Amino acid sequence: MILLANLTFNRMQISERQMHRVRWLLTIGWLLLILSLFYDPFSPELTTPDNTISPLIIDPTICVNVQGTCIEESPYALGAPIFWGIIVPAAIFILLVFGHELWRRICPLSFLSQIPRALGWQRKQRRVHPRTGKVRYQGVKVTQNSWLGRNHLHLQFGLFYLGLCSRILFVNSDRTALAIFLLTTIVGAIVVGYLYEGKSWCQYFCPMAPVQKIYAEPRGLLTRTAHEEDRQKITQSMCRTLNKKGEEQSACVACQSPCIDIDAERSYWETIMQPQQQWLYYGYVGLVLGYFIYYYLYAGNWDYYFSGVWAHQENQLATLMSPGFYLANQAIPLPKLVAVPLTLAAFAFAGSSIGSSIEKRYNAVQRRQQQPLSQE
Repeated sequence: MILLANLTFNRMQISERQMHRVRWLLTIGWLLLILSLFYDPFSPELTTPDNTISPLIIDPTICVNVQGTCIEESPYALGAPIFWGIIVPAAIFILLVFGHELWRRICPLSFLSQIPRALGWQRKQRRVHPRTGKVRYQGVKVTQNSWLGRNHLHLQFGLFYLGLCSRILFVNSDRTALAIFLLTTIVGAIVVGYLYEGKSWCQYFCPMAPVQKIYAEPRGLLTRTAHEEDRQKITQSMCRTLNKKGEEQSACVACQSPCIDIDAERSYWETIMQPQQQWLYYGYVGLVLGYFIYYYLYAGNWDYYFSGVWAHQENQLATLMSPGFYLANQAIPLPKLVAVPLTLAAFAFAGSSIGSSIEKRYNAVQRRQQQPLSQE
């Protein structure tokens, strides 16, 4: 633990040039994984029952029951299971333990969203100085009082909700659909990087932002707050670049204030009173519970989820109009295409309502005991 803490404290001293190489390496690896979703003749050999040395072989004696029928397993490619079983949990682990500071510096999507800036292709806005009349062309920022500036948490939570629905309905096991889903996300990040300056994709659009807020705010388990460290010109995951001498310099354009990339703790406490924050925290708990519970509601047992067959065996597109629930050994004739978004939305609203109610009741108890808590 001491070693991890030391590594965490010193990681911000890693030069931008080195982190740039790390980002390239992770991005290339991610793109290769996406390519494997389109074409992979090799990894299915690791899952064939007659492969005596692979730990990933299929056991034909095991029956995974889904709505009263055993799923017949066959050799499968490993791209989707690797993405859902390793990459996604690893991202959450990094956020929880090392905080957003490390994640923002290595995230491939954050890196790819900066391509337009690096190539000088960002959208420019014509501005005339009110006194001198001099015309300047500047990049476009999201203003705090714009619709996006005021409602970005709702947008990000909505995109996260749509992402979870898409997982169950389309992309969990359909390799082509998953590849298209990931490529569409990459294109979206690049387009946002063209339209707006700074890390606008991360701050205003990224569906991972709700996850980041839950696990990494106000800081990761092994991170320190910016105001407790030596004040530096470039702190934590602040936007940075290299000048012609190879020296690091800030590339911050103040796309959000307070900025989580400058001081995550300050950003947390200055925004915690916003009404959408309460909805985000309680709604997230309900939404995630609904996501996992739906696997049981759909299959009628937990074996379906814990076996992992949903990541490599189910023909998802063929099940869209099949019964979306299977309860008490009885299929409920509500299409899966409708059942999934309804279930996840119901759990999200229930989580928000129950969480808010518990909070109010707890505050009432504290006031009766003359031990009131601050609103924060």
